[in-house]
Amino acid sequence: MFNTYIEDKAMIPVLLGYDWMIMKDTWTDCPYETYMYLKKKVIHNGNAKELSGFPKKRSTTSDSSTII
Repeated sequence: MFNTYIEDKAMIPVLLGYDWMIMKDTWTDCPYETYMYLKKKVIHNGNAKELSGFPKKRSTTSDSSTII
């Protein structure tokens, strides 16, 4: 069944590359969850932002740790 709507026409070559079928350049047989995963993986618009309040890198050693 073709029950996932193709929101972005740039996804058509991506879906075809993964052997999903396309109907009328609008619908695909790719499950919606898979479609969204591929869309986020392949067509990323670069708007990801670093979360504030979190260190960029975790320390591997701690000055306050005690070895017993």
